[in-house]
Amino acid sequence: WSHGAMNKPLPGDLMNRKPDLICLGDGDPENWCFVVAGGEGKPGPSNALAALRQLRSTARIIFRTQQNRRFVIGCSIAGDAIELTYNDRSGTFTSGMLKIHDNPEDFVRIVVGLTLVEPRVLGYDTTLSIIEGAGEVTVGGTVYKVRRNIFADSSIEGRGTMCFEVENPEKEGSSYVMKDAWVDVTRNHKEADILKKLNELGVTNIPKVVASEVVQINGQDDS
Repeated sequence: WSHGAMNKPLPGDLMNRKPDLICLGDGDPENWCFVVAGGEGKPGPSNALAALRQLRSTARIIFRTQQNRRFVIGCSIAGDAIELTYNDRSGTFTSGMLKIHDNPEDFVRIVVGLTLVEPRVLGYDTTLSIIEGAGEVTVGGTVYKVRRNIFADSSIEGRGTMCFEVENPEKEGSSYVMKDAWVDVTRNHKEADILKKLNELGVTNIPKVVASEVVQINGQDDS
């Protein structure tokens, strides 16, 4: 954990945010691209709502600057109480304020847990390895090289759409667009399935689907 950005804007994003606390990986620079979790400190419980709003702003920036995040966890301390927050594309959930002196084990579990748990538990999509618009992504068993980030949804709630230009290293000069987005499971027909059907019918001037799949985390469909 570091308070190095408390008095100066953290680099890596156009928004000049100064989070009170940031959790970083061992040896990672103080940059939004590497923030694992954020924290905010307030003098008392009456400021808890302000801390929650700031943590949502932190989560929004992390989603925008880290294209491999499924959700973002953070915590706020207001006086002698701590609150855990969870942000994903459906919104924000909180643990409610926990008195640190009455719940010391929960306090230690939150602080240490955010520092030591596996990346997938912290909200990372392990099929993507992207930093500042470059890296690798695995789709349909093929590892593609990411050339650049084309689009990143800047909101928390929604489909969280990300688009990248990628290439298949085994096919020299190849260029594809990869779209990563949350899907409404209540819909009977998904976008990829519709495009595949139109491809089969020979419809022109639409994207040709090379591969599609549901992201799996720890062997199970992500949801």
